[in-house]
Amino acid sequence: MKPDDIDFQFRHEKHSWTLARLSIAKMGFEYDATEHVFHLTYLWDSPAEVFVNAMLKLAEGKPHVAFTVYTEPGRFDWTFSLVLNAHHLDQVEIRYYSEDHVEEGQNALQLISFVVKRSFWLKLVQAELGKLMLLASDEDYAKDRHVEALPWDAMHALCGKIPA
Repeated sequence: MKPDDIDFQFRHEKHSWTLARLSIAKMGFEYDATEHVFHLTYLWDSPAEVFVNAMLKLAEGKPHVAFTVYTEPGRFDWTFSLVLNAHHLDQVEIRYYSEDHVEEGQNALQLISFVVKRSFWLKLVQAELGKLMLLASDEDYAKDRHVEALPWDAMHALCGKIPA
């Protein structure tokens, strides 16, 4: 996989759910990809706010960014770490813990790991947030999605910070 052979989707679903979809190409073939789907809940916090705030830290150039978003049951711990000697790349790890394995030190039930160009990742995120902001202005889309609860200021700030 090359560090730009990925795709990312971020959707604000109805009734306080967020869906994120990550597609990672195998061996450089876009048509042969591993799909990962994350159904995220607002039960403990806003996954949109947590995600966007973490992406702002990436856009600011922080060398290591970690955040946690929740599903029912369990959680996903995401980490982005700059690769030594290749500071345009991030090593990304996403660990899934079920409700029964959320204690610190427990082994993750699933590990997703990949390398991505930071600027490319941020452009994917910007595209998804731009789409989300545009769709949120549609009355039918906004119905039952509580778009007023989205982190609008952070989303606008992030979309203005994406490197060329």
